[in-house]
Amino acid sequence: MIQIKYLKAGTLFQMEGLDTQGNTVQANATLISYNGMNRYVVESDGITILYDGNEVVTKVLSASIAVNV
Repeated sequence: MIQIKYLKAGTLFQMEGLDTQGNTVQANATLISYNGMNRYVVESDGITILYDGNEVVTKVLSASIAVNV
């Protein structure tokens, strides 16, 4: 599986998350920017979250993947 650190800003993707009932769901998200120290700003449903670059993405919905992997 691909990790967040291999995506480019603006990439739409899905990752595992929780709904309001605590059930596991596939949440749609967008990579906003790199924040330094292997931290990435991700937006999902209007919420901005700071993720580690090693977090796993379950599905890429757009084609913005870095070429130098």
